[in-house]
Amino acid sequence: MVNLFKGYEAATDKEFVSYIHLKKYEYKEGGSINAEKLMYYAENQHMEMVRAKEWTTPTKENQEILALSAEI
Repeated sequence: MVNLFKGYEAATDKEFVSYIHLKKYEYKEGGSINAEKLMYYAENQHMEMVRAKEWTTPTKENQEILALSAEI
């Protein structure tokens, strides 16, 4: 489980990583989550974010930085 959490937390999408942190908290609190369930939840979350075109979208801060860089 530790390696799964480490792998998922290395993702570049902050919203996805936040979701994984919630699952990690659930695991630490003794929730009924195991490796299979974690992989299932992570895959579903990823697919849902890709379908909604939310995967690795820039944050507002990054969008502002990109806009400022484009002006320069």
